[in-house]
Amino acid sequence: MKAAQQLGIKIPTLCFLEGVNAPGGCRMCVVEVKEARNLVPACVTAVNEGMEIRTNSPVVIEARRTLMELLLANHPNECLTCVRNRNCELQTLAQELGIREITYRGEVREYPKDTSAPALMRDPRKCVICHRCISVCSNIQSVFALTDQFRGFKTLGGPCLRGKAG
Repeated sequence: MKAAQQLGIKIPTLCFLEGVNAPGGCRMCVVEVKEARNLVPACVTAVNEGMEIRTNSPVVIEARRTLMELLLANHPNECLTCVRNRNCELQTLAQELGIREITYRGEVREYPKDTSAPALMRDPRKCVICHRCISVCSNIQSVFALTDQFRGFKTLGGPCLRGKAG
């Protein structure tokens, strides 16, 4: 990721925050490495001498589009009324990928808004499991108040000491 940035090559990401975290979880930054069996996340892949990397091949673009559609399939469809409208990384990346409709449908997670703390209000329905909030809370603020909650399809970031499961 850093090598591409130094060369002026843009690789999209939702989870990477330089100097804070590089979890490789969102997979938006996948690239094609010659002789690798699968696409690899650029944010956690070390560059080696002689590596041949494709950042925008048809395979890479299609993988990113599929990943974005899967994220959006479980995301509230309220962009026009959302406070982040037109200032949203997820929305911007979906536009850059040319996504106009979601072909995947499935169960949508429903969680109530968390307004239990005056310093932090969260809408867990909008969590894309990027882990950025958890990393900032732990690695920058040294508070360690956020963590992954639940497992599998119900995973989301939230307070370590939660009440009843959502």
